[in-house]
Amino acid sequence: MGHWPMKFDDPFGRKAQKQERDYASLSEALRKAGVTTAADVQRCERNITRNAVIMVVLSLLSVLLAALVYPAVLGIVTVLAAIVLLWIAASTVSGRRHLQRYRREEVDGKVGKVRDGEVPDGEAHDGNSKTEEKGA
Repeated sequence: MGHWPMKFDDPFGRKAQKQERDYASLSEALRKAGVTTAADVQRCERNITRNAVIMVVLSLLSVLLAALVYPAVLGIVTVLAAIVLLWIAASTVSGRRHLQRYRREEVDGKVGKVRDGEVPDGEAHDGNSKTEEKGA
């Protein structure tokens, strides 16, 4: 294990390690899905937001349904809905944070870089590039 500064809220780095594993898993899934442009990442962010809104609406509808159908369980349903809403909020924030990091590191980080002989989008190696002309 590497050495890192000890933090009060995560003294052994377990949260940081879990977040790193989560990001690695997400970035691998995004690469496999072909998410390679900023527009693709933005589409994923919209999907996360849309899914969160749907889950919030469903949670609130379940509370409303419980209040109408069987008011005696309204308290427990409200508590469970609150827990679900907190989970949705935390998952959405975490997902968006990982997507923003993916955009910074994987999408924006590729701009101007050639990896393993790849040709960046929009460029062709036809022997007539400006950098080759300067060297001649």
